Amino acid sequence: MAVILARETASRRGRFDAWYDGEKIVSSSRTPFLSAARVLMKRGLDPNTILEMRTGQNETPSLRGPIGKAAGLGVVETAGAPRFHPYAE
Repeated sequence: MAVILARETASRRGRFDAWYDGEKIVSSSRTPFLSAARVLMKRGLDPNTILEMRTGQNETPSLRGPIGKAAGLGVVETAGAPRFHPYAE
C-alpha cells in the first residue's frame, strides 16, 4: 500500500499539495489523489498497489483505490456534480 498526505495550499482554497514518503509530489491540484496516482505510476509503482489518501491530521483514509485505476481518471465539473471521466493529458 502507498499512502499520500494531502493538505490544502496556503495560497489557494480548493487546491491541494500531496506528499509521499515525506516528499512533495503534487503542487496545487484540485484532484490530489488522481494527480499523485499519475506521478507514482510514472515512478514505476505497480498499478495494482492500493493508494490511500489522508488529509490534514486525520489518520482515517479519505480516498482509497488501485494506483492504475486512479491514474486513468480525471474529473469534469458539471452543473449537477463533479464526475469521473477518462484522463487525457
